[in-house]
Amino acid sequence: MLPRQQRLRLSADIQAVYARGMKSYHPLFRLLALPTKLAQSRATVVVSKRVDKRAAVRNQVKRRLRALLLRRLKTLSQPHDVVLLVQPKAAKATAAELGQVLDTLLNKLRLL
Repeated sequence: MLPRQQRLRLSADIQAVYARGMKSYHPLFRLLALPTKLAQSRATVVVSKRVDKRAAVRNQVKRRLRALLLRRLKTLSQPHDVVLLVQPKAAKATAAELGQVLDTLLNKLRLL
């Protein structure tokens, strides 16, 4: 679980990332990132009912991605607000695949 200081929770902050953030796409998920003036990076994971109608599956995907994000937020080149929009294929992906795709998208945006 992400520590409280690293959670992107306010709707206005999330909307700012949607509107002004850098975007990178993959069939498993979309990554949006916006530089921030805060001391550390913050993140949120968005999993809609399109991914799976069962809440248990959606929560499992969220937990996997949050754990992967926690490790990577500390290594970002500078603090960013990060939003992960999960796509339906991510529910069937392994943790290793999710981690590899996350690294690819972060490198694509030059955040690592």
